[in-house]
Amino acid sequence: MTKSKLAYIVTEQGCMDPTTGAHQHIAMGLHELSKHFDVIPILPKSRRAKPSKRIVRSSSLNRGRLRGMFRDVRDFLRLIVNALSIVKKVRTSGCKSAYIRVQALSTLPLMLKALGIRIFLEANGLQFQSRSKHLPSYLSFAYKPFER
Repeated sequence: MTKSKLAYIVTEQGCMDPTTGAHQHIAMGLHELSKHFDVIPILPKSRRAKPSKRIVRSSSLNRGRLRGMFRDVRDFLRLIVNALSIVKKVRTSGCKSAYIRVQALSTLPLMLKALGIRIFLEANGLQFQSRSKHLPSYLSFAYKPFER
């Protein structure tokens, strides 16, 4: 009996840093899923995550929110381009299902679901509240529906 193909998708480069718990979790997940599926890993290139140097002062909160909004739009556009590339890889690999480590504002699950690919999502919990405290943005409200 042949195993069905499953795309194991990670989009965040920071998760590929071998010194993180996320990387260890991914390695264990790949190992366990490969017992039941023919796993096709779609992973970003490995690199160490850079520590954030950004400190937001309360006096510059509105400026920080505006800057954060532009950051969110930039990240959203990058995620769409990345999602289109991943969708192409999933389609050419012949996978009928995908296991996705979810990233905020990613349209990838919606794109794959629209193509009839069964989706399994993994998330580190809802993070929109803590994100809006540390990374203020006028678009913070948009994170909640994506993470839900």
